[in-house]
Amino acid sequence: MSRSSSPVFTQRNEGYSGRFYISEVSEFSYYLPSDETERERLNLQSQLFYELFDNRYILPPISFKEGDIILDSGTGSGHWLSSVAKHVPETVQLRGIDISSRIFPPPSLTPPNVTFKTGSITSLPNEWNNYISFIHQRLLIGSLQEHHWKKGLSEMYRVLIPGGWVQLQEPNWTLTSPSQMIRDHTAYALKNELCRNRVTVWDIVKHLESWLEQAGFVNVELVEKIRLPLGSWGGERGRFGLKNLLELFRGFKKPIMDEDGLGLVNDEEAFDAMLDDLKAQCEATPGTYYEYSVFIGQKPYSP
Repeated sequence: MSRSSSPVFTQRNEGYSGRFYISEVSEFSYYLPSDETERERLNLQSQLFYELFDNRYILPPISFKEGDIILDSGTGSGHWLSSVAKHVPETVQLRGIDISSRIFPPPSLTPPNVTFKTGSITSLPNEWNNYISFIHQRLLIGSLQEHHWKKGLSEMYRVLIPGGWVQLQEPNWTLTSPSQMIRDHTAYALKNELCRNRVTVWDIVKHLESWLEQAGFVNVELVEKIRLPLGSWGGERGRFGLKNLLELFRGFKKPIMDEDGLGLVNDEEAFDAMLDDLKAQCEATPGTYYEYSVFIGQKPYSP
């Protein structure tokens, strides 16, 4: 197991419930699998967010010119980056970075001005000083400890050109619902306990504005907040929103069961029954949502 200061996850087939997981290293706790099922979930999720944000990928007041570089930090399946490539000039370069390359899109489906590389968001390439025009990152909630978040924001500041922008999208940790049973559901108790055990930040939306400012960013702002319905009562978006949530929790199954169910579920059968119950309750409870917030910040033109 690597213990380098800028770790990149290696992959191995854990053989757990047929899922392929990224192996852990000392610095990061990443719970989700890296396989075709996860690629599909991320791609569908990315398309849904595009629709939820009124067909906008980039929210800061920025226009791109020849030679500009866009970075997708924690790119995952690369869907956001490949989609943005269709909306910016071909002379703009787009880079994606992630700890694992396993679900990067194949070269045959990658636009010529898009490249992907493995690397840590807390240790971006040294040669990238004042190099990137715009950075996008989303949905790292529960994946990083506080010092990793702050180091990652500091790295973003370092690599941005003066006047460059960062855009961060993260969800609230808890569901919005009129049902106390949903708000206190075992699924969320499990996720809370998992994050506590690994000392990762779960309430990131409470910290991002102040941490961006501490990193040196100006014009820091919460620019958008949207709600994703969870249940078929919310139409097509609600059906997918709930499906996405359940697939997300299924991805947590291995780390949870590796820790003996965290004292809340006894076995895989109990875990699956717990998710079936969450699904039924969300379907029966209109007004159940996941809320997502988007923060932006700008590197000042002068120190």
